[in-house]
Amino acid sequence: FFSNINPLLNYSLHFLGPFIIAVVLLSTVLLARYYPRQFLSLQSSPVQAICLLILLSFWSVSDTCIQLLKPTTTLSGVKGWRVALQPNIQYLKDPYHIVTWIISIVLLVFLLFPFILLLFLSPLLRRKFNLTRIQPLLDAFQSCYDDRFRWYSGVYLLSWIILNINMPYYVMEIILAAVFTSYFMIQPYKYRWLNIVDTLLLVDLNMLAFLTSVNSSNSIHKETVLISYILVVLPLTYIIIGGVWIISVIIIKWCKSKMCTGKNTSNEGELEDLLPGEGDEIVDSGDRDIHFGVSSTVVERPVCRREFLIFDDN
Repeated sequence: FFSNINPLLNYSLHFLGPFIIAVVLLSTVLLARYYPRQFLSLQSSPVQAICLLILLSFWSVSDTCIQLLKPTTTLSGVKGWRVALQPNIQYLKDPYHIVTWIISIVLLVFLLFPFILLLFLSPLLRRKFNLTRIQPLLDAFQSCYDDRFRWYSGVYLLSWIILNINMPYYVMEIILAAVFTSYFMIQPYKYRWLNIVDTLLLVDLNMLAFLTSVNSSNSIHKETVLISYILVVLPLTYIIIGGVWIISVIIIKWCKSKMCTGKNTSNEGELEDLLPGEGDEIVDSGDRDIHFGVSSTVVERPVCRREFLIFDDN
């Protein structure tokens, strides 16, 4: 079915995923407004999950828009710009392409770029306006950054969009070098290990861009291809190791919480054994004055057969 659809229309269907996510999030917000008690009973906050969905939607929408807008001029013997996804049609000459082009421009101008500007200007906007409604989302996006460099989260999203645009490899190298230099000088994260890991990833990207430009301009060598594969696998290895470490930390915390809960329940059981039960016989202790070198008196109240004596020192 999808193979028979126009390639532009087929790729435009990628907008459905973010659209469904937007409908789900909007429905959740409306339900939370009309049924607040049910949502207040949730044990964990959904802010992290919402931010993850927003980030995935941002990547999907931006990639779809850029692919639909990409032109190409690499066809031999063909003059003028062509659509990269469907080179047999001229740029902005096909009705399908005109519609998808307008939709992509509208989403970029009125949705994606305002979101990036919000991340850029959030420290300034927080001083001028009341952002209490969206402050939890901004904190989830920018909490890993130092308070002075929260705006740097917008740099990553903007550079990601720019690098997806069809451009010569030397321009990509210049942009990556600029991002790496600014990052190395600023060190925006709170934690040192995050700065080190991100520095290594940016170095990896710069080396990949350089090797790609070398392979495209000259004959392909086995050594450069092997190094390129290694550089591609390194971030995946980092993701796998980081995921295993995070899962192990979660499991350890869960086991510790269960052990603490078990100890608390056992202590409560011991206390219940010491307290008078329903079947215990309540008797009067008899004497009121008992001398143990200090003047002490028994509290005038009945005690159980286990002869608990409570003394009040004078």
